[in-house]
Amino acid sequence: LALPPNGGAPCHQYEVYGACVADAGCVWDESALRCADTPCLLHCGQMDCDADEDNKCAWNGAENTCYTTPPTGGACEEQKTETGCLALEDPECEWSRDDEVCTEKLCTTTSKDECTADSQCEWFEEEGAAVCTPKRCTAPTEGECVADKRCEWEGGVCKVTECGRWPTEQLCSRDGNCYYDALSEPAACVPKRESCGDVVDKCACHEKEECFWLGSKAKCVESQYGACPTLDLVVLFDGSGSMVKQFGHHPHGFHALMATMREWVNGLPLSGDKAGAASAADTQKVRVAFVQYGGEYKKVQAKVAPPTAGYAGGRLSGDKDELLADIDWHEDNHFAKQTFIKQGLEMTTDVLATSPVDGRRRAVYIISDGKLDDEGRVAEELEKLHATKAEVFGIVVRRFAQHTEEDIKAEATLKPLTTAPQDDHFINIDMDHMASPEGPLSTICDPTTPFGKYLVPSAAPGGVQACSRYGAALACVGDDRCGWSDAEARCTVSECAMYCDSVTCRAASGCGWDAGRDECVAARCEYESEGECVGRAEAPEFCEWVGDTCRVRGDRLCVERTTEGECEDGSAKCEWDGFGTTGTCIVNKDHGECRDGACCCKGGWSGAECNVCRFGESEDRATCTVCSREATCSGRGSCGASDYGAACVCDAGWGGVDCSVRVGCAPAGTHWYTVFPNRPREGEQFSVIVHGCYPWAEGGEGQSVKVVPVRRGGGAGAGAGAGAGAEAACLSEDAAVCEWSRDDVCRKVTGCVAQTSKGECEAERECEWFEEEGAAVCTPKRCTAPTEGECVADKRCEWEGGVCKVTECGRWPTEQLCSRDGNCYYDALSEPAVCVEKETCETVTERCRCQQQDECFWAGDACVESRYGACPTLDLVVLFDGSGSMTRQFGRHPHGYYALMATMR
Repeated sequence: LALPPNGGAPCHQYEVYGACVADAGCVWDESALRCADTPCLLHCGQMDCDADEDNKCAWNGAENTCYTTPPTGGACEEQKTETGCLALEDPECEWSRDDEVCTEKLCTTTSKDECTADSQCEWFEEEGAAVCTPKRCTAPTEGECVADKRCEWEGGVCKVTECGRWPTEQLCSRDGNCYYDALSEPAACVPKRESCGDVVDKCACHEKEECFWLGSKAKCVESQYGACPTLDLVVLFDGSGSMVKQFGHHPHGFHALMATMREWVNGLPLSGDKAGAASAADTQKVRVAFVQYGGEYKKVQAKVAPPTAGYAGGRLSGDKDELLADIDWHEDNHFAKQTFIKQGLEMTTDVLATSPVDGRRRAVYIISDGKLDDEGRVAEELEKLHATKAEVFGIVVRRFAQHTEEDIKAEATLKPLTTAPQDDHFINIDMDHMASPEGPLSTICDPTTPFGKYLVPSAAPGGVQACSRYGAALACVGDDRCGWSDAEARCTVSECAMYCDSVTCRAASGCGWDAGRDECVAARCEYESEGECVGRAEAPEFCEWVGDTCRVRGDRLCVERTTEGECEDGSAKCEWDGFGTTGTCIVNKDHGECRDGACCCKGGWSGAECNVCRFGESEDRATCTVCSREATCSGRGSCGASDYGAACVCDAGWGGVDCSVRVGCAPAGTHWYTVFPNRPREGEQFSVIVHGCYPWAEGGEGQSVKVVPVRRGGGAGAGAGAGAGAEAACLSEDAAVCEWSRDDVCRKVTGCVAQTSKGECEAERECEWFEEEGAAVCTPKRCTAPTEGECVADKRCEWEGGVCKVTECGRWPTEQLCSRDGNCYYDALSEPAVCVEKETCETVTERCRCQQQDECFWAGDACVESRYGACPTLDLVVLFDGSGSMTRQFGRHPHGYYALMATMR
């Protein structure tokens, strides 16, 4: 690392572009969005330095150092990527996707006088806002004019449209007739299309591809909301100060989030219930509440809109106007401070306490852009939240298309708050995609999306999702409202749906009138001859001829459904055989016996065709597809769930994977059995860490055991430590004396380490007794290799005069002795763990050699550790644990307390 001209800190400590490039020893890394050492510093001579034109290197004779030539253009012009361009804050930049260049943003002044003095700018003052904005719609020709979405050509003049007059996303999104198109070039406020909810005519709804007629409620809804259940949802969102920055193509992150939620609320199939009013149990519609978190330490850290007339007031509401009023209030009352979530979790739990227990779904969306400041201090609040049985989802909204360190920190603190499996309940997404139709808000009712599959129940016959949502032809034609287009290779609304009266419908070929649903549907497999039935079907092998009747083949309705939602949509006797997104849709034939139209279902199943998961047996829908008390658990247990799918929770006195084994007590430790066939990876061996009783002997009361899949290591006769598998089990105090190797094998400690006396040690041919510095231990003989290659492969050894010898540091056999030698350190992660010579930055006296080492920093006249380059004057007390438990093995350190002392040395 170079000494900056101003004597500053190591490069990685510069957080902004300007400070970074002002230091000749640093360059701005656009891909990582951070400051890094210039490659020029690696050139220790003028000839190599001047020859490196790619990195713009130049030799500084006064300092005998190779530096980077300072940028000649402006800060924005130097940025070559969109992410690097938008990351700059001083000055503000904008990226042209058409030209792929970064330029300084115009008209950013906050002074009216400065704004009007600039011929490119104009002052906008309206609706409480006062901003300087570039002049719009000044194009001299119609073509240039209408190419800008904010403009229209009228009477030979280019004019600003009604929506185009709004210069900011905040002002635009508050106009109910407009929305902010951040991805257009330039970003523009444009007229909003007609909402599906405003369409009252069924046929008019069918004509709009983005709309879906929800027959059961006689309402036109956005197609992505066609499968919405009765749902109560709380959005707990981040109101921290970091949200004021530019997020992607949105100039202000918090305003962008509010605009996204406005657009979302405008399209949702809301219940219509006002805040505080009773809600019907089955509406197939949604209620929402908004809670903002953030605040300051020991001050207010969460808030909701006031519970007065016109507002939802942080309560569940299905009234659009109330929810929009709440969003406006939050936008006007942005915390813009830190990121504390504890009080927000409490408020969210209180909101859900008003959600009735009547079968409706409950969900929480937690949205954040950064690390939570009170991580690790919310366990009690989190437990209460999960007790509401709500599905808790986490969304990190990041500023850029690529991930940064800030996003990773946010993910590490937010994901642990979500419902298991946490990978399925969490997403890290940039603001541009958050606001898109494919974002987690807009797809909340889509069963094919990661979040939607946990909220959308199996559909009733007839389908409750838009035709465009079917991905396979057979699933498409299985819904009598839809038809498959071979030309476009997609599912569309059937022509029959366009006939809006029974007379016209019945007169049309291939259509039939469904009086119960009051709509025209496509007739399926209504052919009068076997030839037509099997040869002219809507899709290959869709129909079958049985007796003298043509009917839909049930197995074909199942086999080509590609998602769990399509598979179990209720229109066929299908079930999803698998876990999450990995599985296959198969015909349900195994959950009951049916005779004369009546079915007797096995345990865990119900419904007319025994294909409905009975939630009383297990709350996990996936469990019923692979597990039932009678069939899988031998009638002596119930279906539970584990991280790997279904599992049997056995009755007292019974154990084994299928509850078929009488249990008795055995010593605690690690034992093995083979997984039962319904588990993934049939026949794989699993270890059981026993905390009480184990299926070992007859008699006794059984307890459940913890099952973890691990790699089994070692041989059958390797002793008590063999095969413990997981490192934690291997090193646990309950296990035999074991050691864990880098090749993932647990071995019983044998040989030299097990000997405690000098006589026993020296009796072993491979051991030697070490007695020095007050220590006396038996250790394996070292450095006996016959060849140079084998010798130097061991870090403790060196080849000298044709003989393999122990190094000065390698002679220390324990971490304690090693760390007390100031020239050595204990490398616990090598194989085997060894004591090796250390070279600190302080021992390096040459500037160029110091600069070539990533961990070092040249501080004027000395080489120091780079991480300490910016240390202030500091007094620090370390208060450490000296308890007896510290004497045990910690990871690869044989003695925890000695390891801690070595670390501090």
